[in-house]
Amino acid sequence: MSIFRKQKNTDMLKIFIKKFNTLIHHEHPFRLLLIRLFMGSGISRLFTIDREYYKIRFYPTLLSQTLYLNPRDRQDDEDFFISYLREGDIVIDIGQILGH
Repeated sequence: MSIFRKQKNTDMLKIFIKKFNTLIHHEHPFRLLLIRLFMGSGISRLFTIDREYYKIRFYPTLLSQTLYLNPRDRQDDEDFFISYLREGDIVIDIGQILGH
């Protein structure tokens, strides 16, 4: 039984070291740490991310994380919609599976 426990502890240590290295080498380590804490605790849903023309709820998704870390991300997509759409137009977002 102790062999399995030792293996589990070793695996957990490797995971911790990998995540810690990701954190300290990240461009915005404090923001990344906050995101992980917010998403892990579930309180991220209480926050919104303000964009130029709209706000989005900070759900525990990769998109929310990306927009919080880099507010200019997806700006080209937004610029396209702003220049192309007119009042009354309808947009159907088919999701990230078919996107980038």
